[in-house]
Amino acid sequence: MENVTLVGYYTFGDSADLKADQYRVEHITKVKEDTWNFEARFKMGQRDMKVTLPIPVKFAGDTPVISLTNYSVMGMGSFSARIVFYDGAYAGTWAASADHRGVMFGKIVKGATTGANDASGPLRGTPTPSQH
Repeated sequence: MENVTLVGYYTFGDSADLKADQYRVEHITKVKEDTWNFEARFKMGQRDMKVTLPIPVKFAGDTPVISLTNYSVMGMGSFSARIVFYDGAYAGTWAASADHRGVMFGKIVKGATTGANDASGPLRGTPTPSQH
């Protein structure tokens, strides 16, 4: 998967309020079994960030699932998440600490660039089943 934008929403804690969420996934490559490099862009506050992260991805049949447990991202902290990607959409749970957690969901938009860097939620992305 490359040149896509994850466009959706996330919740914070027990609140039902939805917060807009977008991430630009520029490129994903397989590094080794169950590990994929994600090249992504997003905004954190006023900072526009480009990162390359080795992300653990498991497969449930042909369905990719990001599986993070206390995954450390330099300068951003530690994250846990389980995000499922299927049929142009994603959904799952995320946590940055015991009191910073929620759910997330949205669609995967190919080639989208407008607003792609306007995100404040947890970082994510996925390879397609054909890359498995």
